Amino acid sequence: MSQLAERNTAEISLLLQKARSMTEGEGRLVFLTVFGSALYGTSCEGLSDLDVRGLYIPYQEPGSKKEAEKEKGLHYSTGSTGSRNDSQDVDIDLLPFDRWMSVMLAHGDIGALDLLYAPTNEACTLYCHPAINPLFARPLRYLDLSDGTYLVRYCQGQGNTYGLSGTRLGTLWRVYLLASELVLQKGEHMRVRDCQKELAEEAGTQKYCIALEDGGLLLCGQCHAGAIQITELCRRLEKLLGPHRERIESARSGKGVDWKALAHAMRAIWQVKKLLTCGELSFPLSCAEELRKVRLGKCSFAEVEKEIVAGMKEVERLRTASSYAHKKDEAAVWRDLVLYRNTVLG
Repeated sequence: MSQLAERNTAEISLLLQKARSMTEGEGRLVFLTVFGSALYGTSCEGLSDLDVRGLYIPYQEPGSKKEAEKEKGLHYSTGSTGSRNDSQDVDIDLLPFDRWMSVMLAHGDIGALDLLYAPTNEACTLYCHPAINPLFARPLRYLDLSDGTYLVRYCQGQGNTYGLSGTRLGTLWRVYLLASELVLQKGEHMRVRDCQKELAEEAGTQKYCIALEDGGLLLCGQCHAGAIQITELCRRLEKLLGPHRERIESARSGKGVDWKALAHAMRAIWQVKKLLTCGELSFPLSCAEELRKVRLGKCSFAEVEKEIVAGMKEVERLRTASSYAHKKDEAAVWRDLVLYRNTVLG
């Protein structure tokens, strides 16, 4: 907690005051915590800004889950628009309580999950309304671990820019590499139908690549006929990859990688695995040192990619066997939500 320790009581008080001022006329603040790397225990000196996140209950009550989905959060930042924050900047984000509880947690949103377990790191908690203490005392009641869609989307989103395995760019890249290699090995007159199964297997995901019965290849929504030469396929893929190709190649040589994003993907996987295994999660994370190494770029892209892909497969395996991967009672969640709202707002 070095980030928080460096800030005196007056600064902490100002953060709380600012968060409350953000909700004036909008609703009532019910929870506020230091978030991000300070919460996880992964802060890196000179790299980590101060991220504060919380919950507020809007005065305007949504009449349904659909209406709750449309609720907007409140944001404040000392950083410059369009540029990345430095270690002296502060971000404050306040989420509408209804959307967080009935929508985001139900979808397995990673940020929402982090907020649900944030009170386990007591040193980070800046404010908690007494009325919602029962919520944090039984977090699994509100978290749905039965669907892994959001985790996959989150992890692939963190690594898509660099052609992470399983992503659209990653699929194009892998098929392109193998196709280029086949041209060198077997000649430029080779056709797609002669290697379609090999290419589909190399892609590693049927989501973006399927070998068709007529010998063609359905790749990222485009059909490539079996009769076309492999050199033509390479030309098409080069065009599709465009400027991404140079970035992907650089990442694989350790240049220009957003290691922070990849560390977030690894963190999310570790957290969900922990919940599926024992139904518990606490901050700071016991894997914090490993995550710091990734964030500082002390691992190769290939090593991190392998960890992320293997981790997502392990999560799916655990999900089929875990007693914690059950759907929650949405009606009960909505009743509790109304109860918390009425207690706080009177």
